[in-house]
Amino acid sequence: MEEGEVTSASTSDQQEETILADAVKDRLREMLTHLERDIHELDQNAEPIRSAFLAIKSQLSPELFTALSPAAFIEGHEFKIIEAQNRLADRAAQQSLNERKDVNKREVQDLRQIVDSLTEAPLKIDEELD
Repeated sequence: MEEGEVTSASTSDQQEETILADAVKDRLREMLTHLERDIHELDQNAEPIRSAFLAIKSQLSPELFTALSPAAFIEGHEFKIIEAQNRLADRAAQQSLNERKDVNKREVQDLRQIVDSLTEAPLKIDEELD
């Protein structure tokens, strides 16, 4: 093989890697589009994500493979998803209760001031009359 042939082969390999990388990026973008959907929709039909994942899994780094595997097979995580959603709903409800509790405390303080002023009112009236 001559030097020109080696350079040509090297350039060809680089172009294939760039095309391959672009194809992987396109599949990852496709997966992202699906992952941005509502979780219930994903749980019902994860096939588009799984198909995209399976098409590129051999080309992924071990880190990406590990990170994307659960998303591709999300149906197996249905129980965890439901638990996580319930925890999120519980946190939101607790936050709402805490906010309502703070509002109620302020209202109690305001009412306490009104009651105190009404309790003191007869004494002040008596003092003014004397």
